[in-house]
Amino acid sequence: MLDEAKLDRIHDIIVLGDFNADDKTRDGDKFNLFVGINHLTSLINDPTRFTPTSQTKLDRIITNAPHIVSKSHVLDPLMSNDHCTIGMHLKFNMSKSSSYKRLMWDYNRADFDGLQDYLQGIDWSETLGDYDDIDYTASAWSTTILDIAKRFIPNRMVTVRHNDKPWYNSNLRRLKCRVSSCHTRAKTAQCANSWEEYRRMRNQYIQACRDAKSEHEAKRLSDISNCSFSTKQCWTLYKSVLGINSETSYPSLCVNDEVIVDDESKANTFNQLFAKNSSIDDTH
Repeated sequence: MLDEAKLDRIHDIIVLGDFNADDKTRDGDKFNLFVGINHLTSLINDPTRFTPTSQTKLDRIITNAPHIVSKSHVLDPLMSNDHCTIGMHLKFNMSKSSSYKRLMWDYNRADFDGLQDYLQGIDWSETLGDYDDIDYTASAWSTTILDIAKRFIPNRMVTVRHNDKPWYNSNLRRLKCRVSSCHTRAKTAQCANSWEEYRRMRNQYIQACRDAKSEHEAKRLSDISNCSFSTKQCWTLYKSVLGINSETSYPSLCVNDEVIVDDESKANTFNQLFAKNSSIDDTH
């Protein structure tokens, strides 16, 4: 494999997986010899498989370019796997969708009559004032409208995670944290009761994931069968079922020799450009 990579002119090589070669075994000696002869670096130093009676280092990451790896780590096992998950952070800059907070509105329970009456009684000229700065005026207007809306429309702040499955909810996230805590305690205590508690919590988490996924898929099938929603909701559901992702990632911008990668900075850059090249006719 290394020879093929060299023939294809691949300079930086990273190999990871289950080598089944613990340092205390003959296979481990062969593995370390292979790493040394080929001038490679082995990055995983902690055990990756735990049982009530043993700790072994079977999963490895080897590379000829350790300078592009900032750190490596051993995480808890996924689902029913008895091997820990190994991973690493590479020194690459790339744009990714991160979680963010979003204010959700429950319009079905809103008091629109009260909202309308309140808005009609506001003296907008006094509320907003006479500001020459259009950015300040827009911000004051938006803040006023949002503060009023919160009084008459039930709302709550939620965390949006683009990488989560639509059926993965906060209850599953809490169960996952409990599974991780049980695994940490079992590794430390190394007793049968701790491992039994970990396996019980792990199985409970796996079953909860399966139930949540089944419930979500059953609801989608029911919605498709009933067709009791708008055209927009219909197309949203169809695209979700077919796996069509409508999200787009805009390319990076280079402004004054500075590379801009995050969405907010890109939006601000375009706003500044449009504001600089636009003017308002206020002669009338």
